Amino acid sequence: MNGKKLFWGVLAIPLGLSVAFSNPTSVNAAKWHKGTPTFFRGSWIHKPYKQWEVSKKQISEYRQYSTIGNYFYAPNLYNHIYYKHVGHTYKFRVKDYGAKTHHTFKWKVINHNTFASSHGVRYYRIKK
Repeated sequence: MNGKKLFWGVLAIPLGLSVAFSNPTSVNAAKWHKGTPTFFRGSWIHKPYKQWEVSKKQISEYRQYSTIGNYFYAPNLYNHIYYKHVGHTYKFRVKDYGAKTHHTFKWKVINHNTFASSHGVRYYRIKK
């Protein structure tokens, strides 16, 4: 009887460890999600050169054309938005309305009112 308890005890240890360290409900961080994350929705600016307007289904990029005042070009409009989220970084895949080409870019969340582009340029929230 004592031998059976020892046998099952020795057998239960590796079995228990394999169950404890397996992750059957793992999340796929590399999955593309449709739309924009809630965090980025609203208006963002990098004074005085660029402004982003982000909604659920569209991103508008305005670039300044005048060094005097806030005069902006007509926006580049992006739709068909998909994103991946890894840590504090979001990778976007978007389609340009006019050119019908795909673009990819990364934005990193700094805090609740700031994000940085992949070039290190910081954008600040001006309204939600």
